[in-house]
Formats: sequence, C-alpha cells, structure tokens
Amino acid sequence: PPLRTVTRAVLPHLAAPRFSTISCASTPSLRLGECGALGTPSIPSAEVSEGEEEVESAAARHDTDAFAAVELALDSVVKVFTVSSGPNYFLPWQNKAQRESMGSGFVISGKRIVTNAHVVADHTFVLVRKHGSPAKYKAEVQAIGHECDLALLTVESEEFWEGMNSLELGDIPFLQEAVAVVGYPQGGDNISVTKGVVSRVEPTQYAHGATQLMAIQIDAAINPGNSGGPAIMGDKVAGVAFQNLSGAENIG
Repeated sequence: PPLRTVTRAVLPHLAAPRFSTISCASTPSLRLGECGALGTPSIPSAEVSEGEEEVESAAARHDTDAFAAVELALDSVVKVFTVSSGPNYFLPWQNKAQRESMGSGFVISGKRIVTNAHVVADHTFVLVRKHGSPAKYKAEVQAIGHECDLALLTVESEEFWEGMNSLELGDIPFLQEAVAVVGYPQGGDNISVTKGVVSRVEPTQYAHGATQLMAIQIDAAINPGNSGGPAIMGDKVAGVAFQNLSGAENIG
C-alpha cells in the first residue's frame, strides 16, 4: 500500500519533542543521529549495534502496541457522520446539494472530540456514534482550523459520555517507532486497527488547507473514513490520520 501520513499539528502545546527537524535544519554540523533519527555511517560500530537493537525492539513492540491501541480505542474512538452543503461559486445565492460523509474522531480531556476539519467542513449537522452502540448523538463543532485540518467537537448528551475514556496526547515519536492507526475506514462498520512504523518526520503539504506544516509519515494503511482517527504509540496519541501521500510506491 502507498505511504501514509498523520498530522503533528494536534500536539503544539506539548514539551520539547524528542525529534526535532528544526534543530537538524538550523544546525548543519549536527549528525542526523543527534536529532533522534538513525545514525550516520561515520559513527562507531558499537553505536550501530545499539541502533539495530532499538529498531528490532521497536519492531517487537508492534503486536503489543496494536493490542493496547484496540483496548484504548474501544472506549475512545467514535465514528463521525456529517451532512454538509458547500458554497456554490457559480450560483452564489444558493448552496450545493447536501452530501453525506463519514470519518473518525477520538475523545480527549474536557469532554471534547478531535477530528479533521475536512470531515466536518461546510457541515449542516454532525452526528457521532461510539463503539458497540447503534445510537447516534448530535455533536456541535466547537472550533475548526482549516490550516492544520483539525476540529473540536462537543456533545451535550450526558448519556453519550457514559463509559467513554479520554486519550492522552504524547510526544513526537522516533523513527521506526511502532504506531497503530485506529478508525472507521470505508468497507466496514466496526473499528479498524492497522499498525506500522514511523518512517519520516518533516513539514508536509496539507491537502485541505494548502499549507505546509509538520507531519509524520508512517507505513500503516489509511483509507477514506480513517480521517480524524488517532495514531497511537504505546498508550498515547502521537498524531491524527488526515491524508495519504500519493505517488509513494514500494512502501509497506
């Protein structure tokens, strides 16, 4: 499958990341290994061995992290149903016909749900459904950032929040760290979990907002409907699935 990406913009308020592309770019004398990535061929063989052990350790954590992601996601990740009606630029006095779309989201502290801006863009109304329940609850868009392709939703119904757990935001991962992407992709009605590793961390062109912001590229499969779902590393959220990278072949 093609290489996939997850956004880092959801974590701007966290402490200094362990991997910094800014430091690498602004300090040419630094080796890539000093920025938290894989080392260069000039480092001693002993250090290379340690790096190989770290990669093997990350790979060995795949199954454990995927299982932990499922346990966390069952009470945290929701399916988002949106009815939207965008502006008609050829007939500005009326909107386009309404259309239905679906995406994913996840609960964070403060009884808020994180999803993508493009999932709820031009919304008429939004519904959310939690795992294991056929009931849909009306959600309100509390905030939306089209530049970073993120949105916050709230649900007034107290019944919806019963049994729901919030996910904690984590740090930027190292290269080769194991992650699991959780969401509701098209083709099924239940939660889907795909696992992979971090392959790159760098600024990326965001399709929705036409801006270039920090993003993490991973080799886990992401399909329509996954948008807004969390990428979980260990027991914390490393990012939010939002788009794939077209033209990337021989990956995964």
